[in-house]
Amino acid sequence: MNKKLLALSTLGLLLAACGPGGIVGLTGTLEGQVIAPGGYAVLSENPDKATPAWNAPRRQGQLLIARSSNFSAQELSTLSSVRTLAVDKDLTLAFTPAGQTDQAFAATLEAQGFKVQPNYLYQALGSGTPNDPLRGEQTYLDRINVPAAWAALDDNKFNPSPVLVAVLDNGFQLDHEDLTNRFLKSAAKDFCPSLQPVNGDFACTGEDGDVTEVSGQADTGHGTASAGIIGAESNNGKGIAGITWKGQNIIPIKIFGASTDGRVYGADTI
Repeated sequence: MNKKLLALSTLGLLLAACGPGGIVGLTGTLEGQVIAPGGYAVLSENPDKATPAWNAPRRQGQLLIARSSNFSAQELSTLSSVRTLAVDKDLTLAFTPAGQTDQAFAATLEAQGFKVQPNYLYQALGSGTPNDPLRGEQTYLDRINVPAAWAALDDNKFNPSPVLVAVLDNGFQLDHEDLTNRFLKSAAKDFCPSLQPVNGDFACTGEDGDVTEVSGQADTGHGTASAGIIGAESNNGKGIAGITWKGQNIIPIKIFGASTDGRVYGADTI
């Protein structure tokens, strides 16, 4: 993933978020850990060494000029033929003259001593928040910072291929509405189809592909729940949100059965 976390301590990052309906939609100051739009390093801790990221999402034909005081007479002369708009006392929006690229215009301004950056398009973190009705009860996701990972993926427009995850448990409800599209059912395997008495105890015996069957007193609840934490289909308006959102990447592997006295037995070979 091409992303960088920018540590901004005393430096406030001033943003001008320009929406499609107008020139300037919102300005604000952000401090602390900031994820740049598109995952690019648009600023460093030393603003004099900032590197513009022209491939990041931005408003074409516009540049932002930062200033710590009023423009000098020379600077005003340079901008006299350029259409500008004062965003606030520290920021000016400049429109690239016809026939020039934003990069070329920025180079011209920088040669005159201006501090310039593209007019990046920003969006609030958390736009990747799923709409699953039980999400509010999943406090464990917040404790392990899963929403931050979702936001980073969303802000970077990163859509990774689903990683295969094998869940080894006591059984699975393959037709569960939040999981039926997530299970890689062709790879399902049951290493404990039945429990058989062996020397006064029980042992898992046999092998097949039906992970929905019950071995002894076991059920499919725990395996289904474990798979759901990892990969319940998210943002579908149903149930919970899985840590991973989509793709058929959950391989259900049944390895446990339970005896009538509540003891759990596992397969010897997998």
